[in-house]
Amino acid sequence: MMRSFWSLLNEFHVVIPIVQRDYAQGRNTARVKVIRENLLNSLCGALKAAQEPLVLDFVYGYTRDKDDKQIFFPHDGQQRLTTLYLLHWYLTAREGRLAEVTETLAKFTYEVRHSSRIFCKQLAQYCPNQFNRPVKESIINQPWFFTAWINDPTIQAMLTMLNAIQQKVAAFDLPPVWDQLSSDHSPIMFHLLSMNNLGLPDDLYIKMNARGKELTDFEYFKVRFSEILDQDQAMIFNQKIDQIWSDMFWDLYKDSPAVDIAQAVDAGIMRFFSYITDLIIVRRHMESLNGEDELARYRILYSDHEHVTFLFETLDLFCSMKQTNPDFFQSIFSTDRDAWLEGKVRLFFIDATEDLLKKCADKYDPKLRNNPFSIGEQLLLYACIL
Repeated sequence: MMRSFWSLLNEFHVVIPIVQRDYAQGRNTARVKVIRENLLNSLCGALKAAQEPLVLDFVYGYTRDKDDKQIFFPHDGQQRLTTLYLLHWYLTAREGRLAEVTETLAKFTYEVRHSSRIFCKQLAQYCPNQFNRPVKESIINQPWFFTAWINDPTIQAMLTMLNAIQQKVAAFDLPPVWDQLSSDHSPIMFHLLSMNNLGLPDDLYIKMNARGKELTDFEYFKVRFSEILDQDQAMIFNQKIDQIWSDMFWDLYKDSPAVDIAQAVDAGIMRFFSYITDLIIVRRHMESLNGEDELARYRILYSDHEHVTFLFETLDLFCSMKQTNPDFFQSIFSTDRDAWLEGKVRLFFIDATEDLLKKCADKYDPKLRNNPFSIGEQLLLYACIL
């Protein structure tokens, strides 16, 4: 179901549950700064253009009735919802309409810490007198703002995000947009998925959300890579990278008890993406990309629809193969150096294994002088793709 943040607040009290991590999109690490910049560019761009709505993927959660209130607890989408809350607060305050919406904005809160909950309540009621100074300073100087709140990571991050929103709104020179943002045709939407009927235990939710860590290299890559693609390609990528493509790599590592499977899967996908990218560079004789960093190379290469198609079709190919012919590699390759098997190619590589996809995911590293996934193996895997 497509929803806007405002329609969600009109129907539910939105409570970030205590099992969730602190708000992270306002952190000041280098990676988060890039993500925050790109996200705000997208949000303000959608408000400025007022054409096709910006769709912020899926928000998952469950609802409960409590004290005559319908409460929505998000279990995936906390970060986006918090950013939207801060954006809505800032835009209504800037347009002098906060008094009209205070009661509705107050329906968004955090259970993570008492200080975060009180801060959200106070913020919904506060309207700065002027906007020619950093909004963070205005808030900190209010009598209701406790100095100790500076040590609350969620409040810290919210203040940083509010300053970033203020700067971005000014940079885009946004006109009054509140009527548009709060309408039935909001330019910023997301898919809302209720998990009430899935029958999942509460401890699973806790496990899902006990990851209050910095973004991993893979999470960072997913965010940046999807931004390179057009809207249709990004939708396919975001859906498959966390579902069938990830499942395919999970199958490669699920029987490896000595490793952290989640980390191995993330690293394996990154190595395979790097292999396919280098393969495209070789196929297209694009030597000029050799000096670019990885994300720059992705940006140049995958602006070409044909390259994206090759990548996606290759991943789909191996997903299909794992389902219909899981012994494909074993049926055409052999590592038995003492016997010749009819119909099979005998492999003599260092640490030879029949499953070239698995070895690529394990070993591919073009940064090393002697790539552990050798040129010969790279060519054979390419031959299998063809």
